[in-house]
Amino acid sequence: PHYAYFPLIFFSAFIAFLGHRIPANAYVFRRLFAAVFAFWLSIAAFSTFTAGAQFKDDPTLFGAEVEKDLNFLEGHFYLGNHYLNSGRYDLAEREFDAALRNPPGVVAFINRLAVYMTYGELRFRQSDLSGVDEMLAKAAEEASPEYALVLLYNRARIAEQYRDYDKIVTLLSGHDTEWKDAQPLIFLADALIELGR
Repeated sequence: PHYAYFPLIFFSAFIAFLGHRIPANAYVFRRLFAAVFAFWLSIAAFSTFTAGAQFKDDPTLFGAEVEKDLNFLEGHFYLGNHYLNSGRYDLAEREFDAALRNPPGVVAFINRLAVYMTYGELRFRQSDLSGVDEMLAKAAEEASPEYALVLLYNRARIAEQYRDYDKIVTLLSGHDTEWKDAQPLIFLADALIELGR
C-alpha cells in the first residue's frame, strides 16, 4: 500500500479541485463533500499511524514476509543489505545466498547484478579478494556490455594485488577498441611489461 502514496498526490489534488467547483449555494452538498473528505482523511491518517512501525527498518519490513514466502528473493536481498551495513556478515551471506536461489517452478524478481555487486562488497569487507573477484565475475554475466568492461577492469585490479599478471592480460586483452578511456590499456601494457612481452 505504501507504493500508492505518490499517486495519491494527484488524486488529492483532483478531490480538492472538485471541492472548489461546488457552487457556493449548494450548502448541503458542500457539507456532505467536506464530511466524506474528512472521513477519508481520518482513515488515511489512522492507517499511516498504525502501519508506521512496519517501516522502522528492513528486518521489520521484510522479515515477516520472507518467513511467509521463502521465494521472496528481493526481500532476502534487502535483508542481506541491512545485515551487511550493520556488520552481521554471517546473516548477510545467508540472505544473499537465499536471494540468488533459482527456485524451480517459481517466477520471482531479483536484480542478480545488484546482489552479486553487494555480495562482492561483503567479500571485500571480509578481506576476501578472491571472493570479490568471484562475485564480480558473476556480476559481469548479468551486466550490460559497457558495465561488464568496468567489472573486468576491477577484476584486473584485484589480480594486481596477487601479482597475477597473466590473469590481468587474460581479462583485459581483446577489448582494445571497447575501452572508453586509456587507463585499462595502460594497465594491460604494464602487465605485459611485467611478463616480459
